[in-house]
Amino acid sequence: MYSGGDSFHFMNTENFDQLEMTEDDLGDAARWVAPGMKIMAEYFNGRPIGIQLPNAMVCEVVETNPAMKTATKTSSFKPAKLDNGATVNVPEFVQTGEKIR
Repeated sequence: MYSGGDSFHFMNTENFDQLEMTEDDLGDAARWVAPGMKIMAEYFNGRPIGIQLPNAMVCEVVETNPAMKTATKTSSFKPAKLDNGATVNVPEFVQTGEKIR
């Protein structure tokens, strides 16, 4: 559903129960969570301990170096900052504002 501070709030779509997890509970997965995303919660002894993210996501590149004229899809990679704050390596031809999967 949404995040606030260091807490993430989720809703069970079957019974509408709400679940709150902290950034520490989610670990590295916290930076990949987006509003409206469908996830699977992992439970142990009735308490949520983590989540499973979708296999693929679409994110927008918000910052990267300009594309080079000679860039092809087989050339080297460059770092790109995504709309969720994560930094990944993308091919040289990817530009700011494009969406990647």
